[in-house]
Formats: sequence, C-alpha cells, structure tokens
Amino acid sequence: KESTTYISWKEELHRSREVRCMLQCPSVEVNFLPLIVNTVALPDELSYICTHEEDWDPAYIIHLYPTLTLRNLLPYSLRYLLEGTAETHELAEGSAADVLHSKIT
Repeated sequence: KESTTYISWKEELHRSREVRCMLQCPSVEVNFLPLIVNTVALPDELSYICTHEEDWDPAYIIHLYPTLTLRNLLPYSLRYLLEGTAETHELAEGSAADVLHSKIT
C-alpha cells in the first residue's frame, strides 16, 4: 500500500537544508501494524546542466531510519512486547533490534 503520509518538501525547505519526516505505510493485512520510518532528506551535490531553469529539480538523498532501536546492554537475554500486539520478541545480550511499528511521541 502507499504511504498515508508524505514528505512536505516546499514547507520544510525554507526552514532548513535537511527535511525530516515520519512516513507511515498501512499494512495490507487488517490486524497488522503499519510500517513507520523516520526519514531525513539531504540535498545531493549533483552537477546538472539544463538550458531551461524551470526544468531543473534538485536531487535529494533520502535516509530511512527506524523509529526506535532497542539495545540490550544487560548480561542476559530479555523479552519485550509492543503495545497492541500479542507477539513477544527476544533480545539476546549485547544485541539490538530496530522497531519499525512504533510511533514515538
């Protein structure tokens, strides 16, 4: 499915050189959580020659990041459960897990 959110380029470009946004894509399955990722769009330094100024669009590199990364610094494994789900996840000692179904406010 398509994302229900978008990167608002025109509104953000005058504020900063980088554009930050949270994108949310709904699941195709009814009982599944949406995919949520944080994005950072940075201008790409391209050499582009065009005879018509209106034909030129700036290029961006879009970085995708998880909304949350859990890191287990404990000397033993642990289990965690996300709100709204019944599935537990195990995180081994010294490991990390990206959570792509959470919205941090």
